[in-house]
Amino acid sequence: MKITRINHAALNVPAGVEDMERFYTGLLGIPTVPRDIPPEFAARIPGFWLQLGETQLHVIQAELKGVAREPTGRHIAFYVADIEAAVATLAGAGVAHDRFGGVVFLADPGGNTIELQQDPRLAGA
Repeated sequence: MKITRINHAALNVPAGVEDMERFYTGLLGIPTVPRDIPPEFAARIPGFWLQLGETQLHVIQAELKGVAREPTGRHIAFYVADIEAAVATLAGAGVAHDRFGGVVFLADPGGNTIELQQDPRLAGA
């Protein structure tokens, strides 16, 4: 598996996403960008995406369920050179993971959620 770059980091807030947005956009001055997620997800789970350089910060308002590999919890997302090879590597190593289309969630040994996505710069390469 080859990690190519950081896609985003995500923060979770159980309530008050509007206060978070005012803090990050107003006080810190980080611009928002459209959320690139399916509309049914966006309608159910409030949040906003921030863009700084090539990296995004996703702020998600959702009650945590306390499960491993929680997509709406705090996590870091990496782009990989080949998502299929990454999935094969995880499976071969016996690493538990959840796949939702082109997005894969796993946990590191410390229990931190990691998200993997195909690097769009390398798609089909």
